[in-house]
Amino acid sequence: MVFSTHARIGVSALAVALTLSLAACGLTEVPGARPDRGTTVTIGAKNSHESVIIAQIYGQALELDGFDVDYNLGIGNRKAQLAALKSGLIDVIPEYSGALMNHLDKNSALTSTDSMVARLPALLKKRKLEILDPSPAAGNPAFVVTKEFAQTHALVTIADLTSIESTLTIGAESGFEEQSYGRSGLDLVYGFSGWVYREFDEGNDRELVDALVAGEIDIANVPQSSPDIANGELVVLSDPAVIITEQNVIPVVRSKINSEAFAAVINEVSAELTTKDLRELLASNRGKTALSAETLAREWLEEHNFDE
Repeated sequence: MVFSTHARIGVSALAVALTLSLAACGLTEVPGARPDRGTTVTIGAKNSHESVIIAQIYGQALELDGFDVDYNLGIGNRKAQLAALKSGLIDVIPEYSGALMNHLDKNSALTSTDSMVARLPALLKKRKLEILDPSPAAGNPAFVVTKEFAQTHALVTIADLTSIESTLTIGAESGFEEQSYGRSGLDLVYGFSGWVYREFDEGNDRELVDALVAGEIDIANVPQSSPDIANGELVVLSDPAVIITEQNVIPVVRSKINSEAFAAVINEVSAELTTKDLRELLASNRGKTALSAETLAREWLEEHNFDE
């Protein structure tokens, strides 16, 4: 589903006409006017609230800098996302360092975003793709349990799960078992095996937490950016062996569309975006009073002075 911002062309045409009129009178600048980059970029997002919100932030920031922007949201799994980038269906998409690294190199033992940033360009080059600056904002996966469950079984770290003899059920997004912190990692590193996997659709951390609280699953694997983690009712099990890779938000862009002006805008967004921001944005995107991703992105950009 593609959404276009070209409905604003009437306003843009008026601004251009005004600029030309003033230039004829010897005035070459209009206060508050934005440059016209003459470039259209299509922003992609995977099928999750977080990805869509970040995509809207990218797109609106680029618009403010004079780019024409289209959106193609709900691309699908990571394989489909990279194919969409390679084919030119989309030009940029917010990704996550660890998940991207694991997809491109399933044998990777890298866990820090810094080490991945050094390795990813070579893996993406043949696809004619590049990465821009990673953001402090992160969606690092976390194994969480309810406070009651943690107290009952004296759980503090992932390693403590081995002390529970009964079969446990872990709820996680599709593709979880293949991750470094999935079935093989939990078994080889922590000796935790025998658990049952319940798969949830991608981007449904709210549904995961609901299932956890309802007792339908014992452990949920959700991103640290989930607003539910901050409510005090869930306990995050620490990962002393560091099998969970860092998952900083990192933009992946087509080499053909990348430019100094384009990269400057996206990198500025990345520098400002924090994990706390993601939690607050996601919290505001829920419930009966939920704000749309478009509205939340606009308010975030205004708060961070991108509209000045």
